[in-house]
Amino acid sequence: MKKKINWSYPILLLILMILIYYLSSQIGDDSDVASGRICQFLAQHFFTGYWDLSKDAQNRVAEGLTLIVRKGAHFSEYALMGCLWYLWLHRIRFGMLIAFAATVLYSLTDEIHQLFVPGRTGQFKDVLIDSSGGLCGILAGFVLLCVIYCIRRHEIVHGGTWES
Repeated sequence: MKKKINWSYPILLLILMILIYYLSSQIGDDSDVASGRICQFLAQHFFTGYWDLSKDAQNRVAEGLTLIVRKGAHFSEYALMGCLWYLWLHRIRFGMLIAFAATVLYSLTDEIHQLFVPGRTGQFKDVLIDSSGGLCGILAGFVLLCVIYCIRRHEIVHGGTWES
């Protein structure tokens, strides 16, 4: 019997890689504006007393979120990438290692790409953040598959308790 190939993971990976490439291709000013809008939204909705502050203080609060938002975006997009790589490759030998290597390699090429985009810089610390995200995504994928496996074998029952 011929095994069916699941194309959903590679298609999702390709879409994610295109999205990351697109975001990395934005010139520095456009990227700053996009990050600024996200920070402004977060400050308005999650910072108590935001509307009572002066305009200058509101801008400082939003600017204070910039590092968290930008690095959080790096971490989370590569966590998703690592998870997708692992879910796709988990059945092959060294699938976890290949998934991590592919995530790190794409992160490296993304940072090199940013060296050629006006107003952007490629930074090794971003590769480290991306790699950490990828590793966490791979581990999340592993845990997810373990839970699914245990549920299918009826080893987890009733609200997550283990069957003896």
